[in-house]
Amino acid sequence: MQSNEALLIKTLLARSCPSARLSRVQRVQNKMLWRAYANYRDDQLVHTCAGGDVNEMLLFHGTAERAAAEVLAHQNGLDPRFSKGGFYGKGIYLAEDPSYPIGGRYAHRISGSGGSRVQLLIVKAALGSQQEMQRISAETRAMCMPDVRVEGPPRLLYDSVRGGPHRPFVSGGGENGCNASIVHVVYESRQMYPAYVIEVEMEMGAEVRAMGVAATAAALRAHGSVSRVALAACGRLADLCKDEQNRQAAADTGALEAIMAALQAHPQDAGVQHYGCWAMGYVCLGTDAAGLARMQRAADAGGIELAVTALQAHPQVAAVQDNGCWALANVCFGSDAAARARRQRFVTAGGIEVAVAALQAHPLVAGVQHNGCLALGNVCSGTNAAGIARKQRAADAGGIEVAVAALQAHPQHAGVQLAGCWALVNVCSGSDAAALAHKQRAADAGGIELVVAALQAHPQVAGVQQNGCLALGNVCCGSETAAFARKQRAADAGCIEVAVAALQAHPLVAGVQENVCRALGNVCLGGDAAALARKQRAADAGSIEVVVAALQAHPQVAGVQQFGCLAMNNVCFGTDAAGLVRKQRAADAGCIEVAVAAMQAHPLVAGVQQNGCLALVKVCSGSDAAAQARRQRAVTAGATVAVAGAMQAHPDDAAVRWQGQNLRDLLA
Repeated sequence: MQSNEALLIKTLLARSCPSARLSRVQRVQNKMLWRAYANYRDDQLVHTCAGGDVNEMLLFHGTAERAAAEVLAHQNGLDPRFSKGGFYGKGIYLAEDPSYPIGGRYAHRISGSGGSRVQLLIVKAALGSQQEMQRISAETRAMCMPDVRVEGPPRLLYDSVRGGPHRPFVSGGGENGCNASIVHVVYESRQMYPAYVIEVEMEMGAEVRAMGVAATAAALRAHGSVSRVALAACGRLADLCKDEQNRQAAADTGALEAIMAALQAHPQDAGVQHYGCWAMGYVCLGTDAAGLARMQRAADAGGIELAVTALQAHPQVAAVQDNGCWALANVCFGSDAAARARRQRFVTAGGIEVAVAALQAHPLVAGVQHNGCLALGNVCSGTNAAGIARKQRAADAGGIEVAVAALQAHPQHAGVQLAGCWALVNVCSGSDAAALAHKQRAADAGGIELVVAALQAHPQVAGVQQNGCLALGNVCCGSETAAFARKQRAADAGCIEVAVAALQAHPLVAGVQENVCRALGNVCLGGDAAALARKQRAADAGSIEVVVAALQAHPQVAGVQQFGCLAMNNVCFGTDAAGLVRKQRAADAGCIEVAVAAMQAHPLVAGVQQNGCLALVKVCSGSDAAAQARRQRAVTAGATVAVAGAMQAHPDDAAVRWQGQNLRDLLA
């Protein structure tokens, strides 16, 4: 491999394929083909070229599925009559750079090499006077010879065509980038002599890792059956789709379907499963309509089942478990009917059990814990019968305990804390006996204290604050004896103070404001001495003022209005001196006006109407002059009209009618 010919070929390869290793060079010795080429070049072409320059070049040609020996067995060697056509019609396409046939579908891939060994022809071509192609059209695709020259002797044709640079997977001309090459097309066999057959060992990953979105997706479509190409292409797509603007472009080029095909083709290859799931997750990431459409497209291509299969096939490979859960978390995101159907497919495929198993098998791997909890949280979302069944299935599989264990094992990892809280939120939501049992299991596992610790450890991470407070609100919800014990445990752990701190730290984040108000409302519920003490702690921490501020800052967010009013109702409950002081503080902060405004802004939201009435009843109750003044403020703010509207808008809602009547009686 040290001959002058081999050194020349190595130089040509290195120009665009630095990862290629020349493993074999075979000189073609065919006297008949050489004689035809030499005679044409020296006796005919030389006389029609300016200055006698026949423009001879060494170029690369791929024989695709046919081996070079089979092609060269034909008496004319490379014969344009067998061409399937292309941008410039039916000719033989020769590339200046070997990356063009290697990076595309044109190189012959030697059987048994896993796609890493390819065979190419190096062709000596007498190109003569060339027609420079500036565009591609139906006319150029129909060519069977070059056009008439615009210079030189009259009525002579050009000898060949020159176009590009082109990329093998991109239709169109003038495309620079990975695998781009100038392409020459000749239309007569005698213009070419196949000088060498070479074999090249390729590290395909190196080529793929330099590609853009379209080229990578095309490489995966064309060569996904080659494991190293599938691995490299999926990894490249994942990297590219970390950039939000590339996700839809990837989907538009068929990346999702190509990823699924790769996962299906290599079920036992942990690397392909790892990178395939990783890529699926990133392509599907997004909460807009386009993102939801990508999720559905992935599901339609079998992504849910393939990700579950990956988790089942490689239980001890942390990277597969991490990214399998990542893919499932993203594909199953959403709240519409299509998302609910995707979640149900996840369950049917056995996804809940394998996600829990992943969390159990890799407790110290933060990525697995993060994405496993995220997947559990997403799949258990839902309040219909199917959603409730999913929650129960997750609980039966041990989902509550593994989510709590994740919080305990990774206290400084904000992503794990966010996702662990999210899993607890959804598995523990509900008010039936089973849901109450889930809440108690979470508390028994230490979930309350760990969620409070998460809030304390990550005060500036809005996602942790939002999900942590929602988890506390759900776990502490209830009015049975066990629920009041959970509320007290939360207060003892410092829940009230961290919740108020979250409101203060994230005043413009509606999700934080809503879920903190929910947590405060549930933890401060009750009329016994312990509950009254919790209410006073909340007031002492400044909750009254920050809850009113939340209501003022987010007037159009129904959830903030609903749970802000609930928090005001529960914190201001009480007929003792301290309770009366809390009511007056709420009024002084503007609570009466914002509660009325909430009812006016959301007349069709029963929860807002009910809790608005509750808050006004609590704040305006009392028999002293201050209470009478508060009631007058409520009337002046429009409470009488608002409550009449609430009762009229919700005639069949017993809670709205009951609380509305209480408010009406109080203000009468």
